Amino acid sequence: MTLSSPGTIVAPPVSATVLHGRLQARARFRHLQIWLRIAELGTTHKAAESLGMTQPAVTHALAELEKLIGGRLFFRHARGMRLTPTGEMLLPTARRILAALADIAEQSASLAHHAAGCVRVGAIGGAIAGILARTLPGFSARHPDVLVQLRAASPAELEGLVALREIDLALCREPEVIPEGWEYIRLMDDRFVIVGGARHWRVPLKNPSPETLAEHTWLAVPPDTASGAALGTLFENVSQWPRFRLVSSRLPEVLWTMLRAEPLLTLVPHSTAWQLLDAGQLVEIPTLRPMKFLPLGMLLPLENRARATQTMAEFLREACATA
Repeated sequence: MTLSSPGTIVAPPVSATVLHGRLQARARFRHLQIWLRIAELGTTHKAAESLGMTQPAVTHALAELEKLIGGRLFFRHARGMRLTPTGEMLLPTARRILAALADIAEQSASLAHHAAGCVRVGAIGGAIAGILARTLPGFSARHPDVLVQLRAASPAELEGLVALREIDLALCREPEVIPEGWEYIRLMDDRFVIVGGARHWRVPLKNPSPETLAEHTWLAVPPDTASGAALGTLFENVSQWPRFRLVSSRLPEVLWTMLRAEPLLTLVPHSTAWQLLDAGQLVEIPTLRPMKFLPLGMLLPLENRARATQTMAEFLREACATA
């Protein structure tokens, strides 16, 4: 192994089989934990403090891991550490390994306490609010011996979880192409709604035209989302677009906070807003034309479906049918 330039290691090329054997025999989960903590905190000193280790021990463990991998994971500089391209590329895999270890621990502990099974659920935000918020309390009460491990994910992240079979059930919009080995079951219709904070819209607008809606101030919507596209369609024929508060977020908590603070309007899926609408904290502004959105449903594997997964899938179908 030789240094070709500062901070760069050039190792003799080895096959994936050799690397796999080397990592399997000598790498430890602690190596990965140290790697992730340095990436998060930026220095070996802070990483050592957070892990209850000495800085020399952390530095030594990192050097061991880099030697096993055959390349630098971090650039060293005066203010700390930053990931190399190799480190950036491999870090998500290291995170998945540690997440899988946490899953094993949680599942093992649940089984030791007489859990009948485990369902690993991946869900987009709209499905968490629209489906799980309605059904999960009832499922847990009826099946207290089933462990539900929930992972919130973007549509792209969920696609990866499905492809790698890292989840047993996915809650999402209907995909254009059903993944091979999976089936999609439609559970709930959805639509876009225009909403505002109840304290500011005690007397809501009555079926306003797009021109009337454009006279009010709106909360910005990320343009690369379905809500952004729907907003563009809503105002495509008006002579002048509305004013916008330039706070653009995918986090519902931020949206609701802004709507409580000012008399703003925004456009979101009904599945995301229904709880606050039912609680009277938000007001829906009715529109002249309904704004449809893709339904919500679940992806299930066609084969090797565990009993707990089948139990939850049947419960969701029943609960959503009567919602």
